[in-house]
Amino acid sequence: MRSPLVVLCLASALALAGCSTAVPAPEPSTPVDARVEVPSEPSHPPYVPSSFFPPGTTGPGIWDARQVPIVVAASIDGIGYPLPPGAAYDGWEDVDPNVGFEIGTIESGVAFQWHCAWLVEWDAASDAGDDELATDIEALLEQFWTLPHITLLTDGEGTFREQQTAAAPPGADLNRWFLHSLCD
Repeated sequence: MRSPLVVLCLASALALAGCSTAVPAPEPSTPVDARVEVPSEPSHPPYVPSSFFPPGTTGPGIWDARQVPIVVAASIDGIGYPLPPGAAYDGWEDVDPNVGFEIGTIESGVAFQWHCAWLVEWDAASDAGDDELATDIEALLEQFWTLPHITLLTDGEGTFREQQTAAAPPGADLNRWFLHSLCD
């Protein structure tokens, strides 16, 4: 099955660059008795890339290390939804200047960090028995699968969500599986 390969390739590329798609030491951002504000609408229209093939290229373009801060900022802005309180996009500050990134890798990595941060909050709300908050976060988590760089992660046989569903154990809760297999 190709779906784990797509995730492995993305994780490997980011690891080589000294980046991580996982939120370090996942912990909920607020104490269980504090209420996390879960956005229901994006704060602005999401960024939709016009092309992953910059002018003059015949294949995917490459971001170099000098462009990483700009691409990370645009990717964060492009999600349109904030991270949970206390969460941060980590691992993008100390990128090896000799490493290039295929266009879409950084953007997808930022989307993974956003998704993992909210999965940690969802898990904490579920563990605390706060069904209302967990349901609100689940609705927000659905946006991950529609983010521009996530919709482009396909192996030609299905969407990234379909790939991950196929890779998960039969009957597994996809959020819980994603949290424990890709966010730790």
